[in-house]
Amino acid sequence: MIDSIAKSDKELAAKKEAVRVAQSAYDKASQEYEAAKKEADKLANKVKDLDQSITKSQETIKSLTNRIASNTQIIENNKQVHAQAAKLAARKAFDAQINKALDNVVYGTKTISQHTVKAATVKPAVSTKNTKHALPQTGANDKLSLFAALAGLSLSSIGLGSLVSDKKRRRN
Repeated sequence: MIDSIAKSDKELAAKKEAVRVAQSAYDKASQEYEAAKKEADKLANKVKDLDQSITKSQETIKSLTNRIASNTQIIENNKQVHAQAAKLAARKAFDAQINKALDNVVYGTKTISQHTVKAATVKPAVSTKNTKHALPQTGANDKLSLFAALAGLSLSSIGLGSLVSDKKRRRN
């Protein structure tokens, strides 16, 4: 019996040792499980953060695309405004050239019989290189201008005379 108790004690000690080894293996496996679980949670959080980041990036891309579209419209509008401004500047330059030419016109008085007529003489204001925008030159031939003035005066006096005589006939 003592042998059987000693044998039972040895078996008990061996079993206790096996339980202790199993318990330490279990504890180690539990720790590894907890560490793996924490790592899986961290990875799940990273995936969740990446999904949120992707969503934010897509929203940013959409807003930037909308801004690009509106900026493109603004740029096109500005191009049209600049084109109109260029046309207006060209028109202003042409008007300034005309005004400068008109400023160079000198009016002098010449007496013809009893009437005083203003005849225009023009200083050459436009260079001969650019004849495309040159103003027509009047008064280049003074004899021709004098003849034209006398012809106009005589025609207007004939017209006025016939108008007055016509009104006199109607009164009578």
